[in-house]
Amino acid sequence: MSFLRYALMPLIAANLFFAAAEQTSAEHAVLETERAWSAAIVSGDAATLDRILGDELSYGHASGALDTKTSYVARIKSGAQKYVSFVYDAGQPPAPRVYGNTATLVAAATATSITDGKPNVKHLRFLHVFAKRGGQWQLVAHQSVELHP
Repeated sequence: MSFLRYALMPLIAANLFFAAAEQTSAEHAVLETERAWSAAIVSGDAATLDRILGDELSYGHASGALDTKTSYVARIKSGAQKYVSFVYDAGQPPAPRVYGNTATLVAAATATSITDGKPNVKHLRFLHVFAKRGGQWQLVAHQSVELHP
């Protein structure tokens, strides 16, 4: 029994190493999707949003308004929702938590936008939920709340 235990230790260690590497790879891919989202909302890049947002997107704004993928992309494309800047509190998004083909990311940021012609500066905490489909991570849910000092 002792021999078997020692013989299996390198295999167990290798499996743990590769599982950790895979997790790191998945976290990196989710972070790239998150960064693409924040860059796309500021630049008004509807094509990127169309690619990285899941078709069933539920987008809950801090104001209580709710968008679908279609309505959100349309608001960005038309300029009805225009982000001037989006700055994460830590300067960059935090590490996501990956659960197989699902990932979550909780962050705080200051969003400066013009919504329906009115300027807004909001300090937000938000939750993003991502799903992996066909090897690509997509944002499928966004919910934010405004933080007050």
